[in-house]
Amino acid sequence: MSVKLNGVRVNRTEFMIWQYQNSITKRKILQTWRKNKQKFLQSLIWDKSNDNQSPPYAIQFYKSFKALLFQSYQEEFPDTEPDLSELCDWLSDNATICNFIEHKRDEQTWLDIRKAAKILLDGRLH
Repeated sequence: MSVKLNGVRVNRTEFMIWQYQNSITKRKILQTWRKNKQKFLQSLIWDKSNDNQSPPYAIQFYKSFKALLFQSYQEEFPDTEPDLSELCDWLSDNATICNFIEHKRDEQTWLDIRKAAKILLDGRLH
């Protein structure tokens, strides 16, 4: 079950690509990220001299945003809960779909989300 878009293989069917364009959850993901990205990224940087061991906003945002990502993933792949690596692949596929349908801003947003997820994955902050 995969389709090639502009020479890039994505783990979707043609119907799933059509569904992408009508997904309320995906639109919510894009809007939420754009609205909260700066605050989230800034909250990842905190003063180590402070007794706080973790940035509270980043953790709160990440938990709710991760739930939204998993919900959207499961809309396409029911009964499947991805690990963070699979989620990163899915985010890349979303960016590829946006490139194919010429939604450059959305493509960049999916890539930004993937970059943040990858940092969390590599840093074992998930």
